[in-house]
Amino acid sequence: MSYQDNAFPILEGGVNIGPSINQGGGYYLCVAAGNIQITFNTGAKSTIVCTAGQLFDLTTSIKIIEIVDGIFHRA
Repeated sequence: MSYQDNAFPILEGGVNIGPSINQGGGYYLCVAAGNIQITFNTGAKSTIVCTAGQLFDLTTSIKIIEIVDGIFHRA
């Protein structure tokens, strides 16, 4: 596996995202420690405590993603 296979795609509007609310899912890379609150399509909510370097696949069954604090990249 090459570095290209492990690279995180950088997209416009997806770099250094701070506290915000985003509709729909995506991949979130934690750059600075923080918390993400997710709302599933069922309406259930859960909070993820993140440390720098963690990558989360929030693409399935996610309705709303709220970055409570911290800094993230999104793809």
